[in-house]
Amino acid sequence: GVPGERAVGPDGVWSVSEADLEAIALGAGILGSGGGGNTLLGLIRARQVLRGGASIRIATRPRDEDVVIAVGFMGAPAVAAEHVGSGVELVSSVRAVEAASGSSAT
Repeated sequence: GVPGERAVGPDGVWSVSEADLEAIALGAGILGSGGGGNTLLGLIRARQVLRGGASIRIATRPRDEDVVIAVGFMGAPAVAAEHVGSGVELVSSVRAVEAASGSSAT
């Protein structure tokens, strides 16, 4: 696809490509009015995910029966840059919510 042009499937799912990541990082940096810091670390991690063979999917039109679990980081961006995590924190959080709720994320 063309960079910046989302390839949304008939199921309403956008499978993010590596070309999309630059635009997402740029937009997050410009629109991230909460002082979220530099988007480079997130960009690098997202590239690693895709290059490792996994996918990043965004449900643009979740159905009523879909289970959506929102995750993120909070705190000072400088601390996150100094103490880089292992990269499994968000996945571990989703798995913990799935186990506690008995539901699987879509």
